[in-house]
Amino acid sequence: MRPLTFTRPKVLVPAAGETLLDHVFRRLAVAGVDEALLVTMYLPEQVEAWAEGADRYGIDISITRQSRERYGTGAATLTAKQWVVDEPFLMTFGDVLAGETNFPTLVGMHRKNPDATIVTAYRQELVRGGVVLAEEGRLVALDEHPDQPVPNGLINAGMYLLQPHVFDRLSRVKPSQKGEYELTDVLGDMGRESDKPLVMEVEDYWVNVSSASDVLAVQSLILEEWRQAADGDGLFVDESAEVSERAVLRAPIRIAAGTRIGAATIGPNVAIGEGAVVGDGAALEDCALLENSHVGTDCHIRYAMLGAGSRVADRARLWGEVDRTSVLADKETHGV
Repeated sequence: MRPLTFTRPKVLVPAAGETLLDHVFRRLAVAGVDEALLVTMYLPEQVEAWAEGADRYGIDISITRQSRERYGTGAATLTAKQWVVDEPFLMTFGDVLAGETNFPTLVGMHRKNPDATIVTAYRQELVRGGVVLAEEGRLVALDEHPDQPVPNGLINAGMYLLQPHVFDRLSRVKPSQKGEYELTDVLGDMGRESDKPLVMEVEDYWVNVSSASDVLAVQSLILEEWRQAADGDGLFVDESAEVSERAVLRAPIRIAAGTRIGAATIGPNVAIGEGAVVGDGAALEDCALLENSHVGTDCHIRYAMLGAGSRVADRARLWGEVDRTSVLADKETHGV
């Protein structure tokens, strides 16, 4: 996702015009979560600033910073010990997105059976990490780093409901070959015991957002999710946006406040951030424009992400590929 992540944490990269953290917290709110702890490390001040304006979700957000001396998913989870105290807790990552129905399903499943629960996703492809073996809805094995890729099967989806006793296990876990303290080592051990964690398979969709191409993929899923929820046309255009009467809008798209759109063709799967400008004759498809970016006249942009304040010159072409998205850094200029 570089160079966008040179200047912002990955969780603050926008998809469909909102940060990944916004999408995660909206899902937590739908599930009835009213308290959350954010564990930060990279550019923590930005995440803390985001949290100050996140009261719209009705969730009381606390923040702690993870030590750089003890790193990994297990270390990050252990950071929450004093905050959790003696209650079960839901743990997930800021760069993992699943369909909105999954969080209420996970909470409901846990209420019926309060054992540990791990969420999985099925992949019909070679699985290189987080391989899960389950029998009769229970975890049997979890191999975060298999020696060889495994064809097809369940993978760890990075969503869990856990009991506080997991902290005692985490305090004793040893560093992995990568030098990280990993939550999956503890879960794998639990799968070998008699009281095995429950396994839930995701509904609808699940994306581990690790690249710009993943951002565009999840953007398309979110826009379609919004369209179905609103039972509308999939054109999410802010009232303050100035859109030419000659513009062609192809759903689903999102156009934020303060934008100026000329006689351009926009969509499908396009999100345009606040203050962005798109000139006459431009054609945009499968792309995201961050705030205050500028697209000149007669430009063609596809499979691309434009950083904040970036600029594409008149008549320039910026085309990536479906699995290799072109990315402009903040304030970068292309085509001159």
